[in-house]
Amino acid sequence: MGATVRMLFASRRFTLSLALLLAVVALGLLGPLVSSRDPLLMSGGMFEAREHWLGTDNFGRDVFTQLLYGTRTSLYVGAIAGLVATAIGVAVGALAGYRGGWLDEMLMGLTNVFITIPSIVILILVSVSLRTRTATIMGLVIGLTSWPWTARAVRAQTTSLKTREHMDVARLSGLSTPRIILFEILPFMFSYIFMAFILQFFGGLMSEATLSMLGLGPFQTVSLGVMLQWALLWEAVRVGAWWAFLPPVFFLTVTSFSLMSLNASMDEFFNPRARDRSARAGARAVARLREVAPHAEADDEPAPDALLACWQLHAAYVSPGLPPVWAVNGVSLAVRPGEVLGIAGESGCGKTTLAHLLACHLEPPLYLLKGQIRVAGRDPLTLSPERLRREVRGELVAMLPQGALNALNPTRRVGALAVDVVREHHPELTRREVLDQARRRFEHLGLPAAVLDQYPHQLSGGMKQRVVAVLSTLLNPRVLIADEPTSALDVTSQRAVLDLLRRLLEEGIIQSVVFITHELPLLQQVADRIAVMYAGRLVETGRVEEVLAGPQHPYTQALVRSVLAPEPRRGRARVEGIPGAPPDLRELPQGCAFAPRCGVALDRCRVEVPPRFRSGDRDAWCWRLLEEGWLPAPVAGRRGLPPGDG
Repeated sequence: MGATVRMLFASRRFTLSLALLLAVVALGLLGPLVSSRDPLLMSGGMFEAREHWLGTDNFGRDVFTQLLYGTRTSLYVGAIAGLVATAIGVAVGALAGYRGGWLDEMLMGLTNVFITIPSIVILILVSVSLRTRTATIMGLVIGLTSWPWTARAVRAQTTSLKTREHMDVARLSGLSTPRIILFEILPFMFSYIFMAFILQFFGGLMSEATLSMLGLGPFQTVSLGVMLQWALLWEAVRVGAWWAFLPPVFFLTVTSFSLMSLNASMDEFFNPRARDRSARAGARAVARLREVAPHAEADDEPAPDALLACWQLHAAYVSPGLPPVWAVNGVSLAVRPGEVLGIAGESGCGKTTLAHLLACHLEPPLYLLKGQIRVAGRDPLTLSPERLRREVRGELVAMLPQGALNALNPTRRVGALAVDVVREHHPELTRREVLDQARRRFEHLGLPAAVLDQYPHQLSGGMKQRVVAVLSTLLNPRVLIADEPTSALDVTSQRAVLDLLRRLLEEGIIQSVVFITHELPLLQQVADRIAVMYAGRLVETGRVEEVLAGPQHPYTQALVRSVLAPEPRRGRARVEGIPGAPPDLRELPQGCAFAPRCGVALDRCRVEVPPRFRSGDRDAWCWRLLEEGWLPAPVAGRRGLPPGDG
């Protein structure tokens, strides 16, 4: 919560809007203490401009005093209306969305009836019928007629939230419906509920002004709307008494502007589709970070025959008002034709971020600060977004995403998804041609072609994963980046996915694979080379059998010891966990990031980032290798954050 508040206050629009609104609220609350006059007391002549700060109105009443009291009344009515409308809308929407069935139909039917009738008509009819119209009653009446749109939006979000896994746990725990709604659903919608209150506050303010100008405002008091009604009734515009109508118009405009601007600034923060301002602020922060990020070493470029290569990649998640998350720090890799490169490490070490970088999928808040990428000899970072989408993604490099079980659109058949993938790059092909091509591909890889006519919910988990793999390779990409493709699958389904990847390589449909996982036994089966990551940095690379049989870096050794492997030679081996927890990527420690968890760390490890030590085809980053005769690579390059930033 604290981080969210800091990010909001980092927004200039949010800060200015809130300050403007607080100034108006303070004037409404404290203003009557400044002027002790009765706003309805006649103290001068009609429309006098002298001896009063803002002159007098048609009955000789002080306009400045009316403005102070009227602002408080209008804000009070708007706040009451906003609270009532938001409370009713949230209650109706959450209950209808969670319970469903006849209750949902009844509540949404009532909501639709209210929506079809203009609320102003209801407000006028109710206001006319009231014998007494106080500010509180007006706020309640406006709130009771303004809740339907909030109810519809909350109902839609609740319907989506109730299908999540944590809801199943709550229901199985025996929690009652009110507790589930209050503690399991509404906290996820707090940002929307607050923004809905702001909109309802604005609506209540405008409704009060409208009713008051029609002569249906609160009795025996003054509001901004009542001031305008008096000015219009006694023709203040015609006689040139601008002080009678411009001040309330100005305060209504300022209050409305501050509320809408506040809502828009929060929408930019909470709504991923409306973050233009956040992207601009992030770009400014990125420009500053690029100045301090280490420079890539030109001689550190991978071999020219590499199909996919990167060197000295430095990437971070940058959000305004928060420290950057250094997810990838100085990573250099190369994938050669016909090779399977495995990337291993604990959760949160930067594997998925690296996968997105290699797939050229860069979207805020992820920014590439330094480094270069080559795919089939091309530099994708120099291409326009349109050319990158058409010429690189899917054609040269494809990605099998983490959580691929949920990657298929549940409302469309698999065949329709295949048509979308292919025709996006080859619009000249007809739907029938694409389906025939997809059918042949499925049959060729041993998958039933009938899958193309099925919806995702009709497929098993293992079949979904294989379908996503086939769809990702319909355009025969050079490199497939598989981000934990066997997660949440049983052993049989894991074997089927691995066999499919092997066949894709053997058939020449793809030429190389980057296989990301935290399961070392899987890499032993499928990978040719392995790269171990920790805290966004590489700690060891080499051929998989050499690295797993004789790991050099203490972190790699700890990973191997923590694996339960069903091998006879390790049958009596003790499985050990890794003590401690990975570091916070926002505040990486000085020196080697693994030093705080390492049982053999040297004093030097805690103050200096180790260079790359090379022995044959193996690289490792550990100061202890000096004792074993390893020599620093010709171009080591200090990886990670610059001194003082780590």
